Amino acid sequence: MVTVGYGEIYPVNSFEQMMSVFFMIVQCGIFAYMINRVGEVLNQMNKITAKKDLILFQANKYMLSKNISNRLRYACQEYLEFYYQQSMDDEQEIEEKMLDILSEPLKKQLLIENYNIILYQSPIFKYNFSDQMNNKLIKIIKKMNIAPDQIVFQNEEIDDNIYFINQGEVEIFISGNTEQNREINQNQNVMRTLKKGQCFGAIEFFTGNTRTYNVRTKSFTSLLKISRQDFLKELQKLNKDEINKFYHIKDQLLQQNYTDIWNSCFCCNNPLHIMKNCPYIVYKPNKGKLFKQLNEYVPVLNRQKYDRYLKYKSNTRSTLNEIQGNYEDFLDEKFEEINNYTISYNISTLGDDQWTSESDSQLSQIEDHQDFHIQNQNQQNQYHSNETQIKNLFKRSFNKKQSIISEKPESTQLIEDQSQQGKIQISEFTSGIHNDKHMKLLAVLILILALSAHNIYAQQNIIDATIEKAKQNIWSRYKDNHWNYPTFLGTMFLSCYYMESQAMGWSLEKTGFDVQRHKTNVLNEQLPNGAWQQVPSENEGNESIDATIMHYWFLKMVGDDINAPHMVKARNFILQNGGIENAQQMTRYKMALYGQYDWADSYYIPLLIFDKDHPLAYFAYSRNIVAQWVYPHITAFGYLRYFRIFNQQGPSLFEIYSNPPKDGKLNLSQRETGAEPEESVVKLVEEMISLRRPKGSIGTYTVSTQLNLFCFKHFIENWPNHKFVPTLKEMIEEGFKFIQMNIFNEISPYTGQLDDGRWWDTLLVQWALLEAGEDEDKLIDSLDKLTTDAWQENGGIAYGWDFEYAPDTDDTSVYIQNIGLLKKPENKARYQKNLEKSKEFMQWAQNNDGGLPAFDHEFQGNWYFKLGMKVLDLEKSAEIFDPSCPDITGHMFEAYAANGIDKSNPYIQKGIQFLEKSYTNFENGYIAWQGRWGINYIYSSGTVLQGLRKVGYNMKNDIIARNVAWLVARQNADGGFGENHLSYNDPVKWNGRGKSTPTQTAWGLMGLIAVHEHYDVKENIERGIEYLLNNFWETNEGFWFDKTVVGSGHRGMVYLQYPAYANSFPLIALGRYREILQKGYSNFDKLDNLQQRIDKILKETKSEL
Repeated sequence: MVTVGYGEIYPVNSFEQMMSVFFMIVQCGIFAYMINRVGEVLNQMNKITAKKDLILFQANKYMLSKNISNRLRYACQEYLEFYYQQSMDDEQEIEEKMLDILSEPLKKQLLIENYNIILYQSPIFKYNFSDQMNNKLIKIIKKMNIAPDQIVFQNEEIDDNIYFINQGEVEIFISGNTEQNREINQNQNVMRTLKKGQCFGAIEFFTGNTRTYNVRTKSFTSLLKISRQDFLKELQKLNKDEINKFYHIKDQLLQQNYTDIWNSCFCCNNPLHIMKNCPYIVYKPNKGKLFKQLNEYVPVLNRQKYDRYLKYKSNTRSTLNEIQGNYEDFLDEKFEEINNYTISYNISTLGDDQWTSESDSQLSQIEDHQDFHIQNQNQQNQYHSNETQIKNLFKRSFNKKQSIISEKPESTQLIEDQSQQGKIQISEFTSGIHNDKHMKLLAVLILILALSAHNIYAQQNIIDATIEKAKQNIWSRYKDNHWNYPTFLGTMFLSCYYMESQAMGWSLEKTGFDVQRHKTNVLNEQLPNGAWQQVPSENEGNESIDATIMHYWFLKMVGDDINAPHMVKARNFILQNGGIENAQQMTRYKMALYGQYDWADSYYIPLLIFDKDHPLAYFAYSRNIVAQWVYPHITAFGYLRYFRIFNQQGPSLFEIYSNPPKDGKLNLSQRETGAEPEESVVKLVEEMISLRRPKGSIGTYTVSTQLNLFCFKHFIENWPNHKFVPTLKEMIEEGFKFIQMNIFNEISPYTGQLDDGRWWDTLLVQWALLEAGEDEDKLIDSLDKLTTDAWQENGGIAYGWDFEYAPDTDDTSVYIQNIGLLKKPENKARYQKNLEKSKEFMQWAQNNDGGLPAFDHEFQGNWYFKLGMKVLDLEKSAEIFDPSCPDITGHMFEAYAANGIDKSNPYIQKGIQFLEKSYTNFENGYIAWQGRWGINYIYSSGTVLQGLRKVGYNMKNDIIARNVAWLVARQNADGGFGENHLSYNDPVKWNGRGKSTPTQTAWGLMGLIAVHEHYDVKENIERGIEYLLNNFWETNEGFWFDKTVVGSGHRGMVYLQYPAYANSFPLIALGRYREILQKGYSNFDKLDNLQQRIDKILKETKSEL
């Protein structure tokens, strides 16, 4: 146990001998424990078996004494056997315990042999998927025990599981469509009986279609099933070949080729069709035979005399004269329109000055032709009607918004001038055309060109006016040389703050908390099912049990009757979703802090992970391992959990427990404190103090600040004479001011602001203004402000106030890009030194895999910390580590490209390698990149496409084509793009799907614009632009506003709304689209057809497989 080999290597010195003794004692204890546990498992199994045998014996004895018939006695025994088979849950728990005791290799081998029927006997998985994938099936196989004559599934039922018969038999049968027919026929029309080792449901498993037959058990049956959704989740973790094989099989099945799954008809056993197409049970008429039979009895019709000379004979000359006459009538009717379009075309082509000089010489001639242009009053009315239609072409997006646009007169003056010029009569040139028959064809061509030019000109005017109004909106928020659009988490955090302020002893007078205002907001946000969302969203499925618990508790604390309808609905929602026990770990920590949850049911956080001087600090010091946003929160949770601190707040919440405490009480005992704090506690408090920021926060966030203040309060109360106390008292006052400043900010109070992000907002707005053609000199003051206040010595840019100690890469990327977008050499030279230092920061931050994290290099987590956070259940409450992000990597590419750096740069090459292997596969060969800081695949894909194009990446390769196809397929019917945040939890169902928002539409458009020179996406771009224009003018009265959350804080858990996004990204998209209008679609007639391209890729992929 403590030697190597035959004893050649053994402990020599006293330290080694002590360690050997220690490990011997530990191993002996572990060995004894394992033997004891195995004995308990076997003993428990024997007890259950003996109990079952005794009951069966007594039942049989009873039936024999009563002279029960053998048939009925046998049926009763069979049922009792099945009952005990169904009652084997306890045995399964014992088996699971036994498996946990076994080593991983033994456990794996045992499960492989147990599921041998699927892994090695079934050709579906044996020959189609790799051993690696088949080994993963062990985790997702589920067992079912079913009594005789029970329906497994029915025709037309949605059930995409695949079933394998482990024991027993099942029958495949058909029935009518009505319930009555099903009951009558279920004992008839049995097509086949399947036995042990056979499977059913494979076609629906691969295709996702509804069932086309019925299945019921014939005897007591044990089934093994695999869910399609679980299978796809495991498939996503493997390479692309496995995924492509799955969709290859799906395509083959949809084309009625069943060879890949070794399937045959349940009726006639023919492998070329399935039962629903079987000719023995589905009538398919022989059309050729029927036609032949019918034709034999059709009587022959007598031929009738037909005088072809009675038909009107055409004459080419007379027809040409008729066409020419109709054409002249058309010119007379549309004469005024030709006038207006021709003049407007000349204006747009020659310019106002040149056109005015030419038109002055023609005005006198126009007067001579007044009798020709307006012949009668009716014709004049027709002209007036046509003129109105033409005006509406230009003014349809503006007439209803005059009050808004009038604030910026120059934005509409162009439209009004053009409308006035449209009233000028046609020149002598045009009248000459009218009199010259040979020139009339030219007039038609001019009309077509004028219509086209006018439409483009009018569209560009609409875009110009929208851009001007959007820029005006942005400048109205400009203050102290920067912009600030506070992000918010939702009113749930206001409900939390109400409890937190009470626990800290802060009165309503001190905080200024308006209880009635917040209560009104809460009640207005409650959904019909009684739940609340974390952030209000129009997308479905966004209910949050954590938000519902917090709001329910707040309403109960302020006096709402728990039997009131809104409280009953909220309580029912909580209980239906697992009760308070099913909330996130962070919510349970807070409940324990307020005396509503037992600390013993929350995991303990060892204090050694906060000690940078500990011998194991290299492996355990969490500040160098977890993400920047996590550390200031877990310091507080570690302290609170260690001392089991609680501040009893309000009445109990036992009614929302799924399993309330049996005695109606919680264990609320706190850890006893000594005369002096322990060394580990002192080390932890030192870490908390080191997180102190200039504006008063502890780690930059309102939530982390509030939690740490609880710890300081406890420390001061227990050790009032400690040297830390004066500092902690100052930090409590500073922290209070910081929280108040954010939660009750003057721009958007009572929305739950998490932190200050003014520098990020300023960077985004600068980017939008530069893309929209704003005078760059107007932005110099704000760039100076960023360089003075946000730029750090290491070259990074802080996200906002108190983030100076942790600059991030996304802000730095946009800062580098904005400087690159400056066109004047003197302006670029102003920031050259800062620019070079910022590039060095980006190079330092880039992870080894080539991707960019948010804050720190290689803080992607190690295996033991990942395991620890999983055990602590914190991974379901927050994103613990700082992984490489495709979206930030795409921003880095744009930043570098704006400064003349292309794909030849080694850092760009590493980033490309990261992006080429970090995408997610979806159906139909589609791929997309997951977003870290925006929701979700639309955000990241749009960003990546822009970045790759700008660094000179090959935009015609398979990866880009598949992503563009996905983006086009996800465009909504209204032309916009939207994505539900549930795409993080269920990407197969929700990727790129959700109600349209301005921000997400802009992200999608930016991606499409990036590839418009390579793929046929013109129509998709124009539909997206139309959505943005309609949303701006019609929906939101001259503003963009997201009614659905678009920002991600912790993927799959916590979301943020970024108001700056709706004010910047749509403007960027419009600016880039305007550039396309000015330059035109290059070589558009030679572009690849996107669908043909994807079909070709899929065909090549299938042929390789």
